[in-house]
Amino acid sequence: MPVQTSYPGVYVQEVPSGVRTIAGVSTSVAVFIGRAKWGPVNTPFLCLSYTDFERTYTSDTSTGDLARYVRLFFLNGGTSCYVMRLADAGTVTPAETIFNDSATAPTLTVQGRYPGDFANSLWIEVTAGSGN
Repeated sequence: MPVQTSYPGVYVQEVPSGVRTIAGVSTSVAVFIGRAKWGPVNTPFLCLSYTDFERTYTSDTSTGDLARYVRLFFLNGGTSCYVMRLADAGTVTPAETIFNDSATAPTLTVQGRYPGDFANSLWIEVTAGSGN
């Protein structure tokens, strides 16, 4: 609608342009690849916080600096990253133990969730029940 000029001065007329602004979105995603004590191997995992990383991989730094780097990423304002655990060629299958009954037939198989030395260090004890 045109501005009605009734006396001298400065008049402002706002005209809708039809253009909408696009909100800025981060296009960068951090990826960390390294060694961890346990967790999924050769599969990227989305971490939205350091707690996600600890729950999936552990904060133990005895096998590498992956936990330290991810922690520093989140402390410096990072919001999301992908983490991929690497493992040696000999540790791509989880540790497994098979228990046999008195007739040496396989009765119970216990397998680690993820491959690595951590699963090999776990102990399990099975005792016979009364049958009731």
